[in-house]
Amino acid sequence: MNNLQEIASRCIIKCKQEKWKCDWSNGGCYLHLEVSEFIEALRGKGGNPAHEAADVLFVLLAMMKENKISFADTFDYLNDEILKGVHY
Repeated sequence: MNNLQEIASRCIIKCKQEKWKCDWSNGGCYLHLEVSEFIEALRGKGGNPAHEAADVLFVLLAMMKENKISFADTFDYLNDEILKGVHY
């Protein structure tokens, strides 16, 4: 978890250096664009899927960090969602 938070911190530093905003409006537009590019890369319409996935994660992590969204809470919720319906 700490490594992910460190990466998110570096994403924010890069955003500030480039004057990229991570609020819901601007960040949301960036995130939408990057997800669309990822999907197009998966469809074979250009771009490298791994690079596009990295761009999606960059924006998502930067937005989470900027908006003080807890990584621990997010992953706890994700884990809960994954475990719903999973029977061992």
